[in-house]
Amino acid sequence: EVLLCGGAIASPQLLMLSGIGPRERLQEHGIPVAVHLPGVGQSLSDHPAVVTGFKIAEPLSITDQLFLTRGILSPLRLAEWLARGSGPISTSGCDYGGFFRTSHHLAQPDLQIRFVPGLGTSPDGVGSYRDIGRNGKTPSGITLQSLAIRPNARGSVTLTSADPAESPLIDPGFGTSDADLATLRDGLRTSHAIAQQPAFSALLTEEAWPRIDLQNDAALDDYIANTVHSGNALAGTCKMGRVSDPAAVVDPELRVRGVVGLRVVDASVMPSMPGGQLGATTFAIAERACGILLSEDPASPAQRGREPAVRDPAGRGSS
Repeated sequence: EVLLCGGAIASPQLLMLSGIGPRERLQEHGIPVAVHLPGVGQSLSDHPAVVTGFKIAEPLSITDQLFLTRGILSPLRLAEWLARGSGPISTSGCDYGGFFRTSHHLAQPDLQIRFVPGLGTSPDGVGSYRDIGRNGKTPSGITLQSLAIRPNARGSVTLTSADPAESPLIDPGFGTSDADLATLRDGLRTSHAIAQQPAFSALLTEEAWPRIDLQNDAALDDYIANTVHSGNALAGTCKMGRVSDPAAVVDPELRVRGVVGLRVVDASVMPSMPGGQLGATTFAIAERACGILLSEDPASPAQRGREPAVRDPAGRGSS
């Protein structure tokens, strides 16, 4: 069997390039339809994120430890990581934080706030990591990143070309859910309240962003619309589901519908988002896939047949 493990972007892209996906989308790029599966590339979910940032008076940020000067990595920190696997190079920079319910009516937290011991170059959290990688040291500061960890918005991954070297179009669907927007507004207010606590009072010098009236919903919504970015938790574009679900791409045993000998084993099969980062859940999917494969008899009739895909009306779909 082939196990496709490209993730929530590359897995649907490769399926569509191979002729497995929404018929109309494939035909737009001249790709012959092997199996018409409307759900491929749909149902994309991610954690929308926004940040609150503050400058600090002392050089205590993670970037102060990582770099000697702008763009020059500290040899001491590099040696620490090579010798012991510790120090600032060993951290993602956002591995502390907490989970919150923005309403007492909610059964589970819908907001995560991550503490980052550094200040980016802009409110775009993803862009700041890129800038730090290219240019090194940034101003000393701290950041509180708010994430809507149970998003209602759904986006998509679609082809821009039949050329595998061309990047697909990624639409995360940010801004399409009022509930997600409300969670992020609450996150910005909570982050600001945390930063005003006595433990930070002697450290913070000035607010870097958002620098707006936090009681003004319109101002918050405008800030969110202009700075929202990925929380790096993409899933759902080859989602698992029952035969009765037309949007399902794989069955409960991770087999691609209508295709013999092909499974998807990555975060793209998640039909809904866990309320946190996806690493542990993705490991669990991989472990479950191993268990399924090891327990199956390759010669059994069940393995020679697959549940039918949504057949292409023109007669080109597999079943």
